[in-house]
Amino acid sequence: MPGALTITATSELEAVEPSIGETLVNLQDRLNALPLAEIVAVVEGVTRVLAPESTQKSMVVAALAGEQRFSPEERIEATLDVLRRSFDRRHELLDGALSTSQVAALLGTSRQTPHDRVESGSLLAVMDRGGLRFPPWQFDPNGEDGVVPGLPAVIRALDVSPMAKISWLTRANPMLDGATPLARLRSGDVEDVLPLAYGVGLG
Repeated sequence: MPGALTITATSELEAVEPSIGETLVNLQDRLNALPLAEIVAVVEGVTRVLAPESTQKSMVVAALAGEQRFSPEERIEATLDVLRRSFDRRHELLDGALSTSQVAALLGTSRQTPHDRVESGSLLAVMDRGGLRFPPWQFDPNGEDGVVPGLPAVIRALDVSPMAKISWLTRANPMLDGATPLARLRSGDVEDVLPLAYGVGLG
């Protein structure tokens, strides 16, 4: 039987992101909990991403692969690279997001109701530019309380930040045959998505 998978970061990457060690331990534990075939699939996917013929890698990815040695100036640039990518992703995820007043009008409720539903976990929103922003894809006129069936249970199960919940719900998931959790919820496959949601953020 093969030994457990071990994941470590280079000292350069740890200098840029001190918390990377704990993150990698959590990732390592998650991977080692998977069946061997799924671990192999993950490793093969990462290998393709880090392949020399792939598109230009960020400095952080290069460091993780053991290919980059940082000077002080490069450490700053690597940090900025991470921040730029994170903010780009944030803008992408919040594109077209609705305001509280727009959601209240959509659902036919008071302006307080969307806030209350965010608190109860039946709606998903992120604080942005001084107000809550609601991704429009969570709404469904045919769903209970006007949202995609099963979404509130998944929102409550995800033990991560609101932005991370949005990212997880809209990102292709290999455990769902490459579909996004949101797409599977729209297809009525709540029982496939909910167990995965409970596993996010543990460790």
